[in-house]
Amino acid sequence: MSWVVEEWKEGLPTRALQKIQELEGQLDKLKKERQQRQFQLETLEAMLQKQTQKVENEKTEATTLKKENRSLMEICENLEKAKQKISHDLQVKESQVTIQEGQLSSTKKQIEKLEQELKSYKSELERSQKAVQPADVSESACDTPQKLFTTPITPSQYYRGSKHEDGKENYDKEVEEQKRSQAEVKPLQAKKASQVIAQNIMKHLNIGQRQASWSAFPWQQEQTPSLLSSDALQTPIRRGYSASHFSQKLEVTLSSRSALQVGQRGAHSSFCDNASSPHLWDQRNAQSQVLRSQAGELELQLPGHQKEMKVQVNQWPELQLQQDKAKMELNEREKVLNKSRAELTAQYDQASSKYTALEQKLKKLTEDLSLYRQNAESSRCSLEQKLKLKGKQFQEELSSQQRAFRILYRESSQVKGRLTQELQQAKNARNTLQAELDKVTSGKHQLEGELEELKQHLSQSQQALQASQSTENKLRKNNEEMKKENSFLKSQSEQSAREVCHLQEELKKTKQCLSQSQDFAEEMRAKNASQETMLRDLQDKINQQENSLTSEKLKLALADLEKQRDCSQDLLKKRECHIEQLSKKLSKAERESEALSSALELKKKEYEELNEEKTLFSHWKSEKEQLIKQMKSENAILQSKVNQLETCLKTQEMRSNEYSERVSALEAERESLSAEVRDLRRVIDNKTVEVETQKEAQAELQQKAKLSDQKHKREMESMCLKVSELTEQVEDLKQKLQLLSNEITDKDQRYQDLHSEYERLQELLTPSDSLLTDEGHHQSLLASEQQSEVNNSFVDMIVYQLNCECCRVEESHFIPSVCHCMMAMASGEEAAGVVTAADPCLTDDRKVMSRHMVSQNPDSSPGQKRPL
Repeated sequence: MSWVVEEWKEGLPTRALQKIQELEGQLDKLKKERQQRQFQLETLEAMLQKQTQKVENEKTEATTLKKENRSLMEICENLEKAKQKISHDLQVKESQVTIQEGQLSSTKKQIEKLEQELKSYKSELERSQKAVQPADVSESACDTPQKLFTTPITPSQYYRGSKHEDGKENYDKEVEEQKRSQAEVKPLQAKKASQVIAQNIMKHLNIGQRQASWSAFPWQQEQTPSLLSSDALQTPIRRGYSASHFSQKLEVTLSSRSALQVGQRGAHSSFCDNASSPHLWDQRNAQSQVLRSQAGELELQLPGHQKEMKVQVNQWPELQLQQDKAKMELNEREKVLNKSRAELTAQYDQASSKYTALEQKLKKLTEDLSLYRQNAESSRCSLEQKLKLKGKQFQEELSSQQRAFRILYRESSQVKGRLTQELQQAKNARNTLQAELDKVTSGKHQLEGELEELKQHLSQSQQALQASQSTENKLRKNNEEMKKENSFLKSQSEQSAREVCHLQEELKKTKQCLSQSQDFAEEMRAKNASQETMLRDLQDKINQQENSLTSEKLKLALADLEKQRDCSQDLLKKRECHIEQLSKKLSKAERESEALSSALELKKKEYEELNEEKTLFSHWKSEKEQLIKQMKSENAILQSKVNQLETCLKTQEMRSNEYSERVSALEAERESLSAEVRDLRRVIDNKTVEVETQKEAQAELQQKAKLSDQKHKREMESMCLKVSELTEQVEDLKQKLQLLSNEITDKDQRYQDLHSEYERLQELLTPSDSLLTDEGHHQSLLASEQQSEVNNSFVDMIVYQLNCECCRVEESHFIPSVCHCMMAMASGEEAAGVVTAADPCLTDDRKVMSRHMVSQNPDSSPGQKRPL
């Protein structure tokens, strides 16, 4: 319907058309801006969603860390409670052990005191028994135990006469002392009587049993086995009772012993005063019997206590072992607790640090999110305000344009009649000129693009050559410097080698001279020795023949020989000095040769390093050359795209010029289109209603588009994959097109060759044969033309399929924009512009292909529909 929408523009003036075009361009810009803002908003929303997801993930991590911290704190608390329990148990056990040790020490002290008291009592008994007569002993033996227990003991019976009051006072003092001692002993006995150790008591008890065997009465001896059996059969519960009973008995014995001591003191005093009183003897005998009976009872109770003490003594090492084991376990548990505490503290510190870092990140993210939200809301508000203002401006411009249109319509009705005839003539001329223009412009653009590509290639190649030449010059300079250094080093090495050879030769010569001088020195030494022997012989002869005439001659010969000896010694010294000098020179030469050899090694190392640098530089050069080639290829691709874009711009300029010519022609056509204008008014009224309905529908579509954008986003991913596949197919088809174009060029060359051969044959052949050759050649030409037509149709079909596929893909993505563009565009020649404006995401190759399709159909009228 684009051609129907564009018909109302045909009768308008140029200014109105320019304003309409400007408004349409502004609409397109606004649409593009709106799309960009929507894309920005979508990206911001996606960023917000991602950040919210990150925040949620970090919150979940923080909660997990908190839970882990809580669990670790609970574990720490449980471990501390267990440690406290173990330490409490240890303290309890240690307190029990200390109590038992204190009880043991106190019982030991009590036993020692009891032993001392027993010894003192036994000694006092022996003294009293020695003092008592045998008659009194027999009378006391005949008494019954009932009389002994029932007889009361009072201080009035001890004394008679003047000493009664003194004895009473002494008795009261001793009773008070006994009560004090009993009050001090009672709490110790109540705590520690059950844990007494009887190792030292055993001996004294045996002695006490032996002493009690002769002093005990027969009725007491009959009761001992029963008592032993009862004590042996006591249970551990009963033993506590026996211990308390034993403490009570000890109190009784102490009180009886104190009374006995008082009685003995009184007895001794009375015995000195009144030795003949029989009543006092009876009382003493009765007291001694009571004491003996109590001692027997105590001795009978002692074996049970001894057994208990043995059991407790046997249990003591086991308790110590258990205590040691408990201490070891406690130490191990303390170590484990310390380790676990250190690990838990470290984990807690790490978790706390992570928690603080996450909290800081959360704060930052919340701040960023708030900023993003504020920016998004502000941008939305500003866009809505701008859209409202632009809508108002567009409405005002539409109203002003409608007024101008009415004025122009009145003017066009006057000019209609004049321009009807001129319009038809102009149409015919325009069609012919347009065909010629299209052919010429297409060839011109192709040639210009090729020229520009060649120029750019030349400039790039020149730049690359200059760069490569500069690098080569640098490398050559470096190589020349390296060669000079190498030659200098070689010359130095040769000089050093020559010097070494010269020094070696001098060494050989000096060695030969040394050997010769040594030989000569040996000969001279031998001569000297022979001469000395000769001198001795001559001296002997001189001594023998002093008086002879030949003595003078011998003296002369001796002087000559001595002179020769001195000369030979001087020569030897000179030779030795010369040898020493030569040896010093040799040592110096050796040192110099070593220094030269070290310098040569250093130079060799430097040379090797330079060679390595040279190889590295060559590798670097090769890599850079490859990069330069890649850059050249990329630049060539980019230049080709630029050239294509320039051609597209030129074509658009040509079209704009054509549109201006058309406008001038359309001004002439206004007179003939008055009737059509009336119809167009009706169409405009209908269109205004449709526009309003379309606006409403557009609002609804915008709402739907917002809902469908989310669906399209998902579809975009799948369609992007399809687009990538289609681009690959397009590249394959481009290669096929290039192959076909190459084939076409080859066939054109073949056609030219055949045409030249045909002309030659025409000149050679006779007129009779010329007819046959004309027919054959004509058939060949027809076949070649048919092949070229088939190839061109095949190419057109491929291009058409590509455009259809691209349009399908683009329609699925950008349906609203295509609808607006179809409503805005009119002529079929603007189809390529519609495609490019409808989808700004189209590639340059697709735009060029669509324009190529439009340029291939120049004869199509503007009112016809063309498939995009």
